[in-house]
Amino acid sequence: MNEELLTKKLPASMPHLTSLDLSASSKVSEGSGLRIHRNDVNDQVLKSLFSRTWSELHTLRLSGCESLTDMGLALLPHNLHSLDIAGCSELSDAAIGKNLSKMPQLTALDVSHIPGIKSALPLLSKACNLLEISLRACPLVDDQCISSIGLEVPLIKKVDLTGSKRITSEGLESFLQCTHPSELLLEGCLQLTEVAFTPIKTRGRNLEVLRVARCQKLGVDVLKYLAIGCPLLRELDVSQSALMLPTTAYVREFTKETAVALTRLGGRCRRIEWIRLEGSDGIDDLGLEGLLMGISTGLKEISLRS
Repeated sequence: MNEELLTKKLPASMPHLTSLDLSASSKVSEGSGLRIHRNDVNDQVLKSLFSRTWSELHTLRLSGCESLTDMGLALLPHNLHSLDIAGCSELSDAAIGKNLSKMPQLTALDVSHIPGIKSALPLLSKACNLLEISLRACPLVDDQCISSIGLEVPLIKKVDLTGSKRITSEGLESFLQCTHPSELLLEGCLQLTEVAFTPIKTRGRNLEVLRVARCQKLGVDVLKYLAIGCPLLRELDVSQSALMLPTTAYVREFTKETAVALTRLGGRCRRIEWIRLEGSDGIDDLGLEGLLMGISTGLKEISLRS
């Protein structure tokens, strides 16, 4: 697809278009949207597109557009509500901060798999009314980043930090002390311990989804905190975490403690629909029975693969 072809195919004005999908691997267009499914979207293509009228465009997906540079990013309309630039690896941290901070209506942002992003996050947090952010596999994201998001955007609801190896318990705890998130995706955050989740005992009332698979330092206390403070919990994944794979010599005592915690979780979090306990060497029949007694009426899926 080149600029000339786009010019011929698209009208000069599309005032009612609300969604545009230019991602390299798009699946389905939604609502009054347009999908141009190609792998060669670049700055020139965007220049051609955004020379038109896009007064109602609120959602833009550019994920996987590896040819997109800072110049192309500067062409994006400022009235966006949702922007996905995941995997646009040529974008610089400075350009992301500068251009996206001009989008005050932005509520959902995906900057996953962008290797250089870090200092842009505090700038975005101050300028945008973010409710959702995805930072999957961003190697520079650390405690300072997540703490600043919590301080600047206390109303944020959904956060995806999957694979964030620099985030420690201190950073996540700081974030949770400022927010009431509904969805936390933390798979593979290897430095997290149960200490990070202490705030959810009093601030977890909105939490519906928690995924902490492969967080190999998490202990049984996480289940206890969820039971105390998260009555709306619907989805839970603690697969391959420390509470599923006891390394202590006191496996019997560990299993008993886990059984008690699961029973309490089932009794308090009765809305659970989906739960994964894969690698569950530390769970016996007693623990599962206690869990299922409380939540079985609404349970849709449970996974216990070893």
